[in-house]
Amino acid sequence: MHLKSEQDSGFVYSGLFNYLLRKLATAELEKIEVAIRAKMIYILSHQYGLFWYSNPSLFANQNRHNASLIKLKEGI
Repeated sequence: MHLKSEQDSGFVYSGLFNYLLRKLATAELEKIEVAIRAKMIYILSHQYGLFWYSNPSLFANQNRHNASLIKLKEGI
């Protein structure tokens, strides 16, 4: 790749930096998401039992809960 000026090379390095930073941040956020989800499941399982996810009283929105259960059953 031939760069026309120093300004062009700065733009390329800036874009590369942004890409790498975004990739690093996304990877770390995914780790945080998995850790939070695992902790949530651990707590709910110990407090409400193994099948806590099937108890509609634990969810604020019954329609979303039912839709989630349907998707879960279809995936099995």
